[in-house]
Amino acid sequence: MNKAFVVLLAVLVLTGGTSFCEERPAPDFAISVKTTEPCQVAYQKYTGPYSGIPKAIGDVAAWAATQGFIMPGLIMGEYYNSPMEVDSTKLEWAIMYPVFEPLGGFPKEIPGPGSIRKLEPTLIVYTYFQGPYENVGAAYMRLFTWVFQNGYQPASAMREIYWSDPAKTQNSKPLTEIQLPVMKAAQN
Repeated sequence: MNKAFVVLLAVLVLTGGTSFCEERPAPDFAISVKTTEPCQVAYQKYTGPYSGIPKAIGDVAAWAATQGFIMPGLIMGEYYNSPMEVDSTKLEWAIMYPVFEPLGGFPKEIPGPGSIRKLEPTLIVYTYFQGPYENVGAAYMRLFTWVFQNGYQPASAMREIYWSDPAKTQNSKPLTEIQLPVMKAAQN
């Protein structure tokens, strides 16, 4: 049996089939605070409308597979600006897949359009949204309102964890975890 397959199978059994970077979603969609676990991700940045996300997911997965990376985690997105700020052609975002580091470490140079990035432990405020992606705005507003009302401020780019693969989900109820890295707001 392939050694990589045995390792992947063991990880899936030990983690209950979830990503090694993420915990299973809570049954309610309350807003909560947690510190994320560190992990390595296959990463590629894009500019353009969000309608390109399904293709980008496939491209990053294909690139990571050609490098021989094992991808045990959920698809992640990172969003650097907002459709409320810029035209859709200027939206900046990235697609990420958690990957296991090979036994010999990652190569110093990896061919192709993607790269490997380490996500450090990060304090985040998060919630879940279930429904069509075009309706996620209300969940974002609820999250930002909670952040400012509870003494936090944004610290870096928004992230989404796709518990339902956006490239494959045809139903109207995909599950998305919305994360905002935060820090405590300065006290006056």
